[in-house]
Amino acid sequence: MNRIFFPTDFSGNSRAALPVAQQLAVSLNAPLEFIHTYQMPYRSEAMTDSLLSAIKERCQQDMAEWLSEFTAQTELDAEGHCAYNGLAQELHQRAEDHPDSMVVMASQGASGWSEVLLGSNAVSVLHASRQPVLVVPSRCHWPRGASIKWLYASDLHDDRNPKALTWLKSFVAQSGADLAIAHVEEGTQGDAPAAGFLSFADQNFSGTERHLIVAQDVETGIYEAARRAKAHGIIVVARRHHWLRDAFKARTSTALAYHTEYPVLVVRED
Repeated sequence: MNRIFFPTDFSGNSRAALPVAQQLAVSLNAPLEFIHTYQMPYRSEAMTDSLLSAIKERCQQDMAEWLSEFTAQTELDAEGHCAYNGLAQELHQRAEDHPDSMVVMASQGASGWSEVLLGSNAVSVLHASRQPVLVVPSRCHWPRGASIKWLYASDLHDDRNPKALTWLKSFVAQSGADLAIAHVEEGTQGDAPAAGFLSFADQNFSGTERHLIVAQDVETGIYEAARRAKAHGIIVVARRHHWLRDAFKARTSTALAYHTEYPVLVVRED
């Protein structure tokens, strides 16, 4: 891991994810880069240059204050970056320079991306970002200075994405975290799901704690598995066509990453 990007709008809500980002930066030995993006609130040829200049200056002042406050409390390597761009586009571009990186962001802010995972901007971040994205809800209870445990929720087809699995295992190992694996079945289908789950776990996560959950819907099952595992966060592999596809629609993403206390780490498919 060579960099952790942390989008911020300088609000109190965006600070909710800071403890998580700081702990990951320490455990992964990765620098933090704070990113703030801005755009014109409206178009006017007569005022565009002067207004854009004023917005840019204010953003740079806010970033300087944010960095000053942050560096006064930690010795972590950190820098700030302001860009006239959309957040998803900026993260996508910066991934080209830092392919071995990840994004840590709060679930809500106070400005252009005020309802992350609820609006189109958040969906674009998840789908456009080349890096894994960790979304931290404001009600997150992240243990400071303690061992972290992740619950990896799989549809049992993630072995088709070896790069994603390799990244996931490396992330857990490098950060010194513990891992549990879970699979959720909607309804009952005899013993076949259990056999498939055990086979997948044996082949890819030998010796890892396992939870097979039968639930009315996937998100409810994931929460139950996280509670049983006493996990601090949830990991999913995102792709276009599988049982977690609804996790990136407004309803379920609200449940997974906004209305719960669990941070959600979304790893892109190969």
